[in-house]
Amino acid sequence: MNITLTFRTLALFAILSLVLGVQSCSKLEDLASGTAVYIETDVLLNPLTIQIVDANLGTNLPEHISVEVKGKDKDKIFSVMGERTLYVDTNRDDEVAAILPIGIRRIETFSPENPIEFTLIFSAEGYMPLAKSFSIESETNHIETVHMLNMNTPVQGVSKKNDDFIAPLGGIHDNIHLNSNMNQESEMVEVDMKSGTELYDVSGNRLSGEVSVELFHYDVHSGKALDVLPGGIFVSNARDKQGNSLGATGLSPLGAISLDMYVGGKEVSAFSEPIEVTFHLNGDMINPNTDQKVQEGDILEVWSFNETIAEWQQEGDVTVSRNPSGELVASYLQPHLSTWIVGGSRGCRALPTRINITNADIDENDGERFYLTGLYRADNDELVAMESFRYFDGESIRLVRVSAFDCYFKIFEGQAEDCLEEDNPLFTSDVFETCGDIYDVDLTGVLSSSDFVDITVEVAGSCTSDFNDLVVKPTLPILYRPEGCNTWNTLGILQSGKGNTSALQKGEFYDFRISYRGLERCLLGLQVPVSNTTIDIDSPVYDFQETIDVVYSADGKTLTFIYTDIEVPDLACQEYIDAFGVGGGDNGRPLGDDD
Repeated sequence: MNITLTFRTLALFAILSLVLGVQSCSKLEDLASGTAVYIETDVLLNPLTIQIVDANLGTNLPEHISVEVKGKDKDKIFSVMGERTLYVDTNRDDEVAAILPIGIRRIETFSPENPIEFTLIFSAEGYMPLAKSFSIESETNHIETVHMLNMNTPVQGVSKKNDDFIAPLGGIHDNIHLNSNMNQESEMVEVDMKSGTELYDVSGNRLSGEVSVELFHYDVHSGKALDVLPGGIFVSNARDKQGNSLGATGLSPLGAISLDMYVGGKEVSAFSEPIEVTFHLNGDMINPNTDQKVQEGDILEVWSFNETIAEWQQEGDVTVSRNPSGELVASYLQPHLSTWIVGGSRGCRALPTRINITNADIDENDGERFYLTGLYRADNDELVAMESFRYFDGESIRLVRVSAFDCYFKIFEGQAEDCLEEDNPLFTSDVFETCGDIYDVDLTGVLSSSDFVDITVEVAGSCTSDFNDLVVKPTLPILYRPEGCNTWNTLGILQSGKGNTSALQKGEFYDFRISYRGLERCLLGLQVPVSNTTIDIDSPVYDFQETIDVVYSADGKTLTFIYTDIEVPDLACQEYIDAFGVGGGDNGRPLGDDD
C-alpha cells in the first residue's frame, strides 16, 4: 500500500507555494487552524473534477448543493475519500464556484472505447434541478463545468413565464391557456388545459386550490439555454417508447419547455386528461431526421425527461402541420409534467478525436498546461460545450458526446471560461461528424508561447526515526484562474510531491484553489515571482519554520522551488499515528521515489 501524508499547514503553504505569494484570501491563523492527515492508497483515482457555477457567471451560489448519482456505472463513483455520498466543496472566499472531485477505484478498467458513464443530478434551493452525463476515459484528471439555472434570474436564451389559476374539486371551470414566444412569434409555445381537468400529485391524490405555474421556454438555437436544459441533450442512456435502453443518445430539439405547477406547496404531477402543447416552428429550422428544412408532413419525435431515473424517454411522434394562420406547428398531448422536447435523436457513440501535435516543444513529459477547448455547432456557430484538455504529441481525446450535430472546435490560451476571448482562438478545426471516424489534427507551432515560464516544484518532508521516518509527499490537483475571473482551470497535479507546470506568466496575478480530501482553501491575487526570492513558512500551530528558495535559471525561462528538507513536527507525526494506527512495527515505512 502506498502511504502519503498531508496536513493542512504543508498543504496550504508548501503545496500552494507552487506559485508563491504572500497575500492570501484568509488569515494565516485561519488557514492553519488544525491538523488533518490523510492516507492516499492505490485504491482511488481522481480522473474528473467538476466545478459548479451559476449560469449567469459571477453570481453567488447557494451554500448547499446536493448531488445524486444515476446511470449504468453509478456504483463505480465515489468521493475522493472513498464515500458513496458525493459532497460539493464550497468556499467562503469564492462563493461563485463550487468544486466536486470524483473518485473511482484503480481496479476499474476503462478506455475511450469503453468509458465509465454516469449521470449526476445537481439540486439546490431556488435552482432548476440539472442532470448531466459524464464519461471517464483515462486516469488523467480533467475539469468540467456545470452551469445551474437560478429560477428567478434565467440565463439569456431561457424565458420564464409565471401564471396562476384556480382548480376546484371536480376540475377547472374554464379552459386555461399559457404561452411563451422567446421574442419570436414563429417559435411560440402554447399550453392548453380543457375545462373539467383535475390535477393530481405524484401519489395520485387530487389537488385543489390556487395553482401556481412556472413555464420555462428554452431557445433551441442557444448553446447557453440548452446547457441548462434539465437532462441535457447528450446522454449516456435514453429509452424508447417501450422503455427499452437505447444507450448513448444525442437529442436535437426544435422546441423545449419545462412546465411546473404547485398547489399549496404540493407539486402537480399528472392530470385527469392530458394537456395539449403546441410548438410553433420556424420554417428555417432543420429537421434532424431529414437534414432538410422542416416542412408540413414531417415526423418529429417527442421526448420527456424521467427525473426518477435521470434518463430521456421517447413518448411518441408528432406530425408537423399548419395552423389556420398557415404557421408550421407540432402539437402533442402531454399526460404529466417534466421537461419535454420535440425534435430528433441519433443513437451513436462519438469516437475519440485524435490530436496529433508535431511541435517538438510539446511532449507528454513537459510542464503541464491545460487549454480550454470550445465545441461549436457547425450550423449556427453556437457554443455546445467548453472543456479543458492537456494537449501533447500523440494524445487522443473525445471532446464530448455530440451525436446530434456536426461540429468544429476552437482551442484557447485562456485559463477561465468567463474571461475567454472567443474571437481570438489559437486554433479552429474543420467541421467534422461526431458520429464518425477518428479526426486527426496537426497543431504544429500552434500551442507554443515564450511568455510562459516552466515551473518545477518538489515538496517532501519526513518524521523522525521515532515515527519510522515516514515521508510527506503530497498528491493532489491544483486549480487556478487569472485574477478577476470566476471559473477555474486545472493548473496541474502534484504527484507524490512533484509537479511541473508551464501555464503561468511571469509577473502575472492568479488565484489558486485546492478542493481535495477535505482540503478546501484558496489563495487570491498571487503574483508569479519575477526574480529570485525566498519564502518563509512559519506555522502558528506547530513549532517549525522553513524557508523555500525560489530560483530562476540564467535565461529566466525556468523557475524552481525546492522544498524537500521539511522536518515534520513530532506532534503532527503523532497525530497521524493516533488517527490511523500507523507508525510502529511493520505498519510504517519511509517512502522512496518509486512509491
